[in-house]
Amino acid sequence: MKSLIDQIAEFGEVRRGLLGILGSDIDAGLAEAMNAEVNIGAFVSEVQPDSAAEKGGLQAGDIITAINGRKLHSFQELRAKIASMGAGAEVELTVMRKGKKMNVDVVLDDATDTTVTAAQIHPALEGATLSNGTDDAGNAGVVVSDIERGAPAARIGLQSDDVIIGVNRLRTSTVAEFRNALDEAKGVIALNVKRGNSTLYLVIRQ
Repeated sequence: MKSLIDQIAEFGEVRRGLLGILGSDIDAGLAEAMNAEVNIGAFVSEVQPDSAAEKGGLQAGDIITAINGRKLHSFQELRAKIASMGAGAEVELTVMRKGKKMNVDVVLDDATDTTVTAAQIHPALEGATLSNGTDDAGNAGVVVSDIERGAPAARIGLQSDDVIIGVNRLRTSTVAEFRNALDEAKGVIALNVKRGNSTLYLVIRQ
């Protein structure tokens, strides 16, 4: 596994690892709902298509309890550990699936290409993490994979798991297209968002 220092020496930049899942902390209530005997770790609510997680065999409903043999306490801890590992790193995840313990080996993707802190795109989106993904119908868009409570992105109405599919009626399928559309937009900006089965617009006033 390449350390972040090794990556800077080789590539001139940090290429952080990306697993490609959405999820949350596992707690007693969720553990009971999933009939799981663990109440600590990271619950996988969604595995993104063509991600490192999908290629490695992770499934929605899995509970990740350890990474490289070290116990996990939260989903945020998992995110932090994955991000600190380099793209291409081989990671062993200990998983509880339908009451059975198993190990899943994954090779991390490059987060540099697919995931950005939204503040880098527009100040009103500060507090959100955006990545390439799909909505519930399988249409490509920009997935809001994480959002900080009370941040500007939350104040305009964005929620975790929202999928941004357009800017001012211009279709956007990737983070790169979304960034370009915002760069071109003038005045009031209307984000076209899919939230579950609903479609809505969130307005950003410059």
